[in-house]
Amino acid sequence: MRILLLLTLLGLAVWSVGGTLAELYKRVRKGKACESTEAKYQVFVSIGAQWCGGSLISPKWVLTSKHCNNLNLKVYIGIRNRGTLDPSKAYTGVPHPHPGPGMDPDLMLIKLNKDAPAGSSTVHLPTDCTNNRPPSDIQTTALLLAGWGEDENGNYPLQLQCVRLQGTTSLGQEEFCAGKADEGTGEADSGGGLVHTGRNMVYGVVVSHCWLDPNGPSLRSQFVNVCHFLQWIQNEMNAHP
Repeated sequence: MRILLLLTLLGLAVWSVGGTLAELYKRVRKGKACESTEAKYQVFVSIGAQWCGGSLISPKWVLTSKHCNNLNLKVYIGIRNRGTLDPSKAYTGVPHPHPGPGMDPDLMLIKLNKDAPAGSSTVHLPTDCTNNRPPSDIQTTALLLAGWGEDENGNYPLQLQCVRLQGTTSLGQEEFCAGKADEGTGEADSGGGLVHTGRNMVYGVVVSHCWLDPNGPSLRSQFVNVCHFLQWIQNEMNAHP
């Protein structure tokens, strides 16, 4: 899967489509079509001809990336194949981007115009953070990342793609990297959640990619640390019931 958001070299080169959509590029490798039981919380965030991923964290709220912000966004819930999108079933939503400057942090909530359909799968916010960090055992746990997008052959798979990433490295308090340089899906949509499936908890929101080896390519997935921003997420949801 190839995220439709453009990252150049080591810096975030952000550009806009129609003056409203910022995009960045991110690569992951070794993905496959999700099983029917995987990533059922994943939502498709449509922004004109472009898209992002997101996680349904309650019947009314989606967690995604701030650079997916657009007043005309539409959210599709329960979608596995993006070729089956039915505009009549799209949800509108009000973006609630984190108030930090620019894309720092690259985190956003979307409040849906109505509750998700009864029975929709959600993923939980973490309840086991310590000092605003994920529990240490996620470093040895294969965490799930899902998304749609361009593959290494330049094709755009219609089916939702999944990859398991293991091993995390902190990038300070707000972000971390996950996985290894030789693993991942083709590419994953920005905004998608990094999820511990055993706990059904989302610990990261994919925003970029990172190089950890200054002497060679060491491309890994980069995530906003949900634990660090857990209080803001909860406060924002409580302030807009």
